[in-house]
Amino acid sequence: MTKEKMLNEYVTLDELRILLAVYNSGSISCASVDIGVMPSTISRSLSRLETKLGTSLIMRNTRKIEFTADGLKLLAHAKEITASVNNIEDEFRSNGATPSGTLRINGASPVLVHLISPILKKYLTQYPQVNIELQNNEEIIDIIEKKVDIALRVAPLTENSYQVTHIGSSKRRLLASSEYLRQYGFPNSIEDLNNHILLGLEGPSILNTWPIEDGKSHNLRVSPRVVASSGEVLRKMTLSGTGIACITDFMTKADRNSGKLIEVLKDQTIDEKREISAVCYRGTSSSIKVLSFIEFLKKELPSLL
Repeated sequence: MTKEKMLNEYVTLDELRILLAVYNSGSISCASVDIGVMPSTISRSLSRLETKLGTSLIMRNTRKIEFTADGLKLLAHAKEITASVNNIEDEFRSNGATPSGTLRINGASPVLVHLISPILKKYLTQYPQVNIELQNNEEIIDIIEKKVDIALRVAPLTENSYQVTHIGSSKRRLLASSEYLRQYGFPNSIEDLNNHILLGLEGPSILNTWPIEDGKSHNLRVSPRVVASSGEVLRKMTLSGTGIACITDFMTKADRNSGKLIEVLKDQTIDEKREISAVCYRGTSSSIKVLSFIEFLKKELPSLL
């Protein structure tokens, strides 16, 4: 086999990028527009890739592109490989220069509103060559697929393929507005909660497990009368006097200091803190712009927690 023929048998980075473009856009025609390549070129690239690997990657008998099991397996590798190569390109382009380019940050609305927005101006002043793209997601996403540089999370983390940096922690408290407490009174025991309007979050039951104890068990699972899909909506409902909610400290620091929100069942609340972490793919964790923002967060966030 000639050297040229051997090289032609290898999977190329361009082929992987085209595969990802088709997956992200949902069709060959849309991928063509996204990456500026003719549909016929994309089709040939996919066929060539299947020939090299000796397997079918996509199902072509439907209007919408569907990936086979092998296709999905290759996609997982393609995401990691292209992310690593993109990071290498960024690192060498910077050549020791100051951070630059677009930094994509993902997080739930409470994190973006209460932790990122107040300090963002300072970061932009320090790093004038960096542009910021904030993405709001209440649910955990695939940061490689969504092309996110840093995901900020307030939850236990189990991802082994990600680089996780602990940047702080925040306690949860049971809170109600002064207006609500004037109308319904303070709960004096856990049993009293049965006579109150409880507010919670939509999703897994762990989101509505409150850090209070009755001498027998830690953490009480409640059945809220009203649920919200966002922590920020939950805070707003509590401020308006709708009911009692369990909310993370960093969201309510100003509200508690001003007396707008008042803690209830304080003596029965467990001092349980939730970690706040910056999550990035290992292939991008050494990017100069990513490192600059994580170090900035570690320095600036303590004052907001």
